[in-house]
Amino acid sequence: MNIRDCEIFIHLSECKSSSRTALHFQLSQPAIIKIISNIEHQLGKELFYKGIQQRKRNFELTQAGIIYKRFCESVIAQHFQCIQQLDELNGYKNEQLRIGIPPLGASIIGKYLVNLKLKFPHIKLNFTETSAAQIETQLLAKELDLGFLPYETHAPFLQREIYRSDIYALYRSSQRETEEQHLSMQDVSKKTLILLKDAENFNQIVLKGLAERGMSPEICCKTSQLDFLFSMVESGVAYTILPKPYTQFQHRQFKTLSLFPFLQWKLNMTWLEDNQNPVVSSWLNVVRL
Repeated sequence: MNIRDCEIFIHLSECKSSSRTALHFQLSQPAIIKIISNIEHQLGKELFYKGIQQRKRNFELTQAGIIYKRFCESVIAQHFQCIQQLDELNGYKNEQLRIGIPPLGASIIGKYLVNLKLKFPHIKLNFTETSAAQIETQLLAKELDLGFLPYETHAPFLQREIYRSDIYALYRSSQRETEEQHLSMQDVSKKTLILLKDAENFNQIVLKGLAERGMSPEICCKTSQLDFLFSMVESGVAYTILPKPYTQFQHRQFKTLSLFPFLQWKLNMTWLEDNQNPVVSSWLNVVRL
């Protein structure tokens, strides 16, 4: 196993397509499957559920796969940190790239930062985690070089969509519901809703989408702490609505309900048309859909 194997595994677990993963890494599909099979052989665990007749994969993570994905994300993050420390040891006079990241999106953006740093180790990355509205304001003031926004903008900005995800309702089911099919969104929306405090734009998208379908959920509170939010859901006091990457849990009493196709979450890389920072072009060479 190496860093590239970790990146391939994470990409496959998120896009759920060996062809798209092969295209992204410029490999063949059999090569992708062989890499995954080798990892499973080394671990002695299946990372993805088997499909029909135990042959075709559906690329849904097993419990072992969820644990291994967290491990891979940790390895990549530590590798990135190591590169930064080596740069400092070598006395680099780094050029800077100032990046604005919204509360929802840091874990998604991380893999792109790793690729950027690997290809351009001289670049110094400075991060600001703040609201989408504040990111847009700081871009206009040229206090940031790049930002990630969950909505589309117009001139004087340019944008590139880098990520798209379904939005899911996450709730705790009763014993009766565990043995039956998922509840409908109308049923779930009768429960109390808890939202992330610092994700106002995302919340607006969710509430508008629900309102257009005649649903007006009662909001019990908003919190900036994901742990508290998940504990409220686990207790059955409330349900929440989040992008899919934030709803993948092993807890058997958690259930998810997709709000696709009427609700999706996007991340758009955003920069000013007249941005003169040469590092921005380096970033654009790294980021691909």
